[in-house]
Amino acid sequence: MIPNRERRKKLFKVGEVYTVDNVEVGGYSSTVALKEFPDKSFNTVFFKRIDLL
Repeated sequence: MIPNRERRKKLFKVGEVYTVDNVEVGGYSSTVALKEFPDKSFNTVFFKRIDLL
């Protein structure tokens, strides 16, 4: 199994914008599903919200 850090490096590019499909908020952690990766979910701590207005 690939460690989370290595998996992220293979999937994401710094500065790239991704589209949120769904966010699940839990008691201790939250996950985000992205349209670009429909079969995966990620911890929200790894993302920064931006407004594209």
